[in-house]
Amino acid sequence: MNRKTDISRISRIAMFSAIISVCAIISLPLPITPVPISLATLGVMIAGSVLGSVDGMFSVAVYILLGVAGLPVFGGMKSGPNVISGPTGGFIIGYLVMAFICGLIPKLFKKNNGMLFKDIAIQAISMAASNIVLYLFGSFWFKVYAKTSLFGTFAACVLPFLIGDAVKIASSAVIVVKLERIFKQKRANT
Repeated sequence: MNRKTDISRISRIAMFSAIISVCAIISLPLPITPVPISLATLGVMIAGSVLGSVDGMFSVAVYILLGVAGLPVFGGMKSGPNVISGPTGGFIIGYLVMAFICGLIPKLFKKNNGMLFKDIAIQAISMAASNIVLYLFGSFWFKVYAKTSLFGTFAACVLPFLIGDAVKIASSAVIVVKLERIFKQKRANT
C-alpha cells in the first residue's frame, strides 16, 4: 500500500469510530434491565459492512479504546474500564465480532451484482447473524456478572431489543447497499 491509501484507510476507520461513538451516546435506559437501548449496534453494523471485516473491527477497537481511556462514548455517555467490566461489557466487546461478521458474510456471497433486493437480503442476513452472536456475547457476560437465571438473562439482554434490532438491521442493510452503490458509481467516474 502507498501512503495515500494508508491515510485514506486510517481516515475511514477514524470516521466510523466517531460514527459509532455518536450512535452509542444516543441511548435510552430501560427500567427492567441495566442494558440500554442504543444505536451503537447500527453504527457497528454499518462500519463492518462498509469498511470490511478487518477495518470494521479496527474502528470498533478504536471506539472501545476511546471509551476505556475516558471519553464518554459508551451508552449514556459513560466511560472508563468499569463500563467494560460491568454488566454491558460483553455487548461492547461483542461489537468487535459483530463488525467482523458484517464485513465477512457479504464478501462470501459476492454482492454488488446489480440485484438490489438480493444485496439487501445478504446484508440483512449478515447483520442478523452478527446480532445473534452479539446477544450470545452480551448475555453470557451479563449472566456471569449478574448471576441471573437463563430466563432472567434472556429477559434482560435479548427480549427487550428484538423489535428495535430488527428495525436497525433493515435500515442498516438498505443504507449500506445504497452507500456501496454510491461509492461504486463515484469510483467509476474517477
